[in-house]
Amino acid sequence: MLRELSGCEFYERGLALKKVQIFDMAVTEFRKATRDPEHAGKAFAQMALCLNSLGRDHEAITAFREALASESFSPIERVHMQYLLGKTLESLNRD
Repeated sequence: MLRELSGCEFYERGLALKKVQIFDMAVTEFRKATRDPEHAGKAFAQMALCLNSLGRDHEAITAFREALASESFSPIERVHMQYLLGKTLESLNRD
């Protein structure tokens, strides 16, 4: 019988796929990792970066906002994510 992977395992698989630039599959793994509250914030952030790489900026904006809604980031990480969200919005001529 196969066991369900943990949020950590999905997150790690997503990172490995992102590293070799298989962004669409990485997004799928990060999406699964978001079901685990412990990994949701980081998974949404990584998903947003992958979606940006795929040119799916509208979806990336949503993922950045989901990541920012979590409490799992330091103030510096939060500022960096806000910057990336702003750059993505700017690329779409949005505020």
